Amino acid sequence: MLCIVNAAAPSAVLGALGMYADIIPFETNGITYPEISNHPDVFFCKVDNYLVYAPNTPEKYIQRLRKSGIQLIKGEKPVGNLYPASAYYNGVATGAVFIHHREITDTVLAKTCHEKEFIHVNQGYTRCSVLPITDNAFITSDEGIHKQLEAAGKESLLVNSSDIELPGMKSGFFGGCTGIFDNAIYIMGSLSQYSCGETVRQFLAGKGRHVINLANSPLFDGGSLLFLPTKLWKKMCM
Repeated sequence: MLCIVNAAAPSAVLGALGMYADIIPFETNGITYPEISNHPDVFFCKVDNYLVYAPNTPEKYIQRLRKSGIQLIKGEKPVGNLYPASAYYNGVATGAVFIHHREITDTVLAKTCHEKEFIHVNQGYTRCSVLPITDNAFITSDEGIHKQLEAAGKESLLVNSSDIELPGMKSGFFGGCTGIFDNAIYIMGSLSQYSCGETVRQFLAGKGRHVINLANSPLFDGGSLLFLPTKLWKKMCM
């Protein structure tokens, strides 16, 4: 499988991740503000067997993904320097649910998710803030999203974000530290060095998920780990 990962992630994370996937270190310059310029979840949103991408994503990454047989759908809105233009693609898609700020979602992304239950939240950086476990269970470090998920009848675990590292910012978000593939949750850092680590571990275990800590260090918000099962996806570019 492939994994798109922040090129500036800690070396220990990149090294460990390379044991599980063929990694694509991701970085951009001059498109959005530096603190999130290398964040994959700013430029891509995985929806079922498709990868919706911003039209100003550097072409070298699109070519690499195309050659790997990933099904690509080109979005309409380019990522911009400031919010909300930096969050058009930062939604959360599961098999049955799409979560994002309805007023800023890229129109192509919204159309791709039109058959899913759309849960509107006020936080545009939704994938940064949320780890989807199932269609009905989520972990989030955003109190507003937590309340909106519960109002929609979903199970939501609210966790702390003050000890999550995001270089250049006071702190990061929980979702941005994570990636999910099959029943494994990959963590950029270690839950043992996170204030809510044991609570998260127990919640995931209760959902039949196991944790892979990629480094013995505090959690690092790198803009999510985007896993792509290339052997299962047929080549099609739109």
